This record gives sequence, structure tokens and C-alpha cells, in this order.
Amino acid sequence: YKKYPLPTVLHYCQTYGVSNVLFSKYKIPENIFTCEKPLLVEPADDAMSGENSFFINEIRKRVDLKPKYHKRHTFATCAMTSAVNEAALFYKMHHCKAPANKERTITLVKL
Repeated sequence: YKKYPLPTVLHYCQTYGVSNVLFSKYKIPENIFTCEKPLLVEPADDAMSGENSFFINEIRKRVDLKPKYHKRHTFATCAMTSAVNEAALFYKMHHCKAPANKERTITLVKL
């Protein structure tokens, strides 16, 4: 997009989230790159809607986001969950003999 170029670098220095999807580099399961482990839950298609301008943090507390931060959190959460899932799928495609778990069910919010 010439008019609205995407960032080329994401300085990942905090926890990001949108709605009920959280991304924290400290919360990624150590065994994410295995055949059995499912993938991360990704933000919904309507993540940028006003109803989703919040996230649930690590201790299950709602954090409301102003529009500027909603956009940033949505971009970072989508970018990071997608990148981790792509890497996990690459691993599964090249190293799993039996069908690998490709369900997107891992949530990083404490339940």
C-alpha cells in the first residue's frame, strides 16, 4: 500500500492484545514447535471494530484501548500470532510423520 505503508519493524517490547486474544513473548509455550501442540488463537476478522477496543491482560483484567492504541495493539497481535503460527506450521509440515495438530486453540490469557 503506497498510501499507507505497513511498518517494516516491530519493536516487540510489551504485551499486546485485542479483545480476548493476548500475545506475550513470555507466555509462549516452550513446546509450541511440536507435532501435538495446537497453534495460537488469532484475533477475529472484526478485531478493529469498536467493540473490540480492549484486551484481557495476563491476570484477566480488562484494559480499554483508545483508538490509536487499539490500532497498534491489533496490528502487533495479528502480526505476532500469525508469525508464530506460520513458523509452527512450517515445523509441522517438515517434521511430523502423523497428522499434526493444526487447531488454533492456545490462548495466552490465564484461565
